[in-house]
Amino acid sequence: MRTKITLLLLLLVLPMFAQQPAKMSIVSFYENPQDISARMPEHERVDGNGDHFSIIKVKSTTPDDDLNAYRFNFGQMECQLRPMAELGELWVYVQRGAKHVTITRKGYTTISRYDLGVTIPAGGSVYSLELSAATPKARKQVVRFNITPSDAKATINYKSEMSGAVLQSKQVGEGGSVAMNLEVAVYTYTVTSENYYPVEGRIVLDGGEMNVQDITLRPRFAKVTLRAGADTEIIVDGDSKGKGAWSGPLNAGSYN
Repeated sequence: MRTKITLLLLLLVLPMFAQQPAKMSIVSFYENPQDISARMPEHERVDGNGDHFSIIKVKSTTPDDDLNAYRFNFGQMECQLRPMAELGELWVYVQRGAKHVTITRKGYTTISRYDLGVTIPAGGSVYSLELSAATPKARKQVVRFNITPSDAKATINYKSEMSGAVLQSKQVGEGGSVAMNLEVAVYTYTVTSENYYPVEGRIVLDGGEMNVQDITLRPRFAKVTLRAGADTEIIVDGDSKGKGAWSGPLNAGSYN
């Protein structure tokens, strides 16, 4: 008769950050007096007072940067975002009176109250702003699995709980241990091995010291010894095991 085993992992969940904040900065900001985009009918936007919004055309020095990931705050002044992918720009429509801007992006340090050096006027001016953003470095942590019995030749299937993560596998050698350097995240895993019941678990990586998972597999077989008369043939489910006595493993189940 088969039985089920449940592994309960008691985890202390510590604060986690999947990435160290990367730096971003403003390379340049200046007015384009020859650019009349903010007053062209196909591009203009007007606030409730009838004043034209000015446009800050945002570019990045980083190739293929996701400009839509940036957020802009001009304090009490209203702003609207308009992606212009065909130009490689993000147009930020800003109301008159703005003097400072705070720029945020997940995974990056904040540019706080950057002084524009000008008070945005009401007539619909156009400005250029160029950003530089470094690629954030992922934090990692070593995870070691110690499997008992060490000769089970187990496989560890694991997957991050982050959206879009792919199931991955790692083979455990005859020594019974395997180490992996994984990005900081929450993972679920299943340890499988032939003739052993699978073990499921969940680990939280916070970027600290090595995370050690000690796993003891429960066998789906038993070591059986059968003894009979010296001339008696022993047959298990039609498979002859010799005469007199036999000892060996049998998987969980019923046998004749």
